[in-house]
Amino acid sequence: MGIVEAGRAAGQAIAQATAPERQVWVFADFKVPSAADLRTIDATRCTDVVLGVANADKPFRLKGKRAAWLNAMRSLDGMGVRWHLMPWMRRDERFIRDCMAVVVDMAGETDAASILLDAEYHWIHGRMDATDAAVLARQLAGDIRLGVTGYTKVQESIDPLLDVCDYGCPQAYAFWNPQQSHWSHGAGSEPGVPQRRAAREWGHKPMVVALAAYWLARPARRGLPPMTQREAWDTSLAAALESDPLGIGVWSLKWLRKWRGHQERMDLVRALSAP
Repeated sequence: MGIVEAGRAAGQAIAQATAPERQVWVFADFKVPSAADLRTIDATRCTDVVLGVANADKPFRLKGKRAAWLNAMRSLDGMGVRWHLMPWMRRDERFIRDCMAVVVDMAGETDAASILLDAEYHWIHGRMDATDAAVLARQLAGDIRLGVTGYTKVQESIDPLLDVCDYGCPQAYAFWNPQQSHWSHGAGSEPGVPQRRAAREWGHKPMVVALAAYWLARPARRGLPPMTQREAWDTSLAAALESDPLGIGVWSLKWLRKWRGHQERMDLVRALSAP
C-alpha cells in the first residue's frame, strides 16, 4: 500500500481514535501569546498549550516580561486549558541553574502542568557531561513534572535526559520542504516514518507525539503522485496513534492563524478533539 493510500485508509479510524480524553497540545511559539493568539488557542479546542518562555540566549532570560506571561496564563486558566513552560536548553551548568531557578519558580506560582525542556542544537553540542546535566535539571525541577522535546532520532546527549524525565515529546515532523524538494530532513522523513521512529526511540516513556502543521502538501515529484495536505496529515497522525501516546502535539500556533491554508490546518487540529 502506497503512502497516499495508507493515509486515506487511516482517515476513517482517526476520528474514533482521537477521543476527547486524548490530550491535544498546541505549541504557542517563543513569545507571550497576544489576545489574538489566545483566541486562536481557544478555537483549536486543545487541552494543553506549550509556552516557549525562553530561547537559548546566554545569559538566560525570559522571552518577554514576567507579568505578561502571568497574565496569559491566567487567561488560559479561564479557558480551561493547561499550560507547560518550555525553555530552550543549553548543556551548560550556569545556564541550567539560571534557567531552572526562573522557570521552576514560575511553574510553582502559576500551577503549570509541567516544564518541557527543548533540547536541540545547544544541548546536543554542549560541553557539560550529558548525564550530569540531566541529573542537575531533574534535581532543580524538584517534584514538578518534567518532560523533554527534541529531534525524532534521539541524540546521544538526550538519552540521559529522557531517562530522568516523566515524559517525552518527540518532534515527529513530516513536512514537504519546497526549497529543497524533499520531506523534512531528507530521505526517511516522509509521513508515517518519523512517527514510527519516535515510537522506537522514545516509546519507553509516556509520549506526546508532535506533528507539523505546515508545508504538508506535496506536488507531484519524480513520478510520484501529488499528496494533499489532508493526506499527509492523516498518514502522519495514523502512524503517531499506533503507539497509543498520551496526546498529539501540533507545531505551531502561528501556522494555525497565518499563511496560506491556515483554515484547513485549523480544521485538522480541531478534529483531534472532536467527540
